Amino acid sequence: MLTVTRNKMQLIHLICQDIISHKEDFKQHKILLTGSDSLLVEIDRGVIIKRHDMRTTREEGDTMLVQQVAWVTAKKVLVVAADMDIVVLLLHF
Repeated sequence: MLTVTRNKMQLIHLICQDIISHKEDFKQHKILLTGSDSLLVEIDRGVIIKRHDMRTTREEGDTMLVQQVAWVTAKKVLVVAADMDIVVLLLHF
């Protein structure tokens, strides 16, 4: 099922919309969402912000993630990924 790109895109869209609809649950943490839109969506203390400064083109997902982590100004960033390419890229940058 998830080998079909269209199914993956629909699932990602549903997950992002669900997280956005529960924005009040993120009162103590900041979350950045990358969905089908070229703009990142930031939820910070329950407020939704479209991040025009983090606009991205559709590139390889691994490099997009690392690029977006590099732009974050927080002291700590948690990246959850099972892909070794992401780990290597994060260590490099």
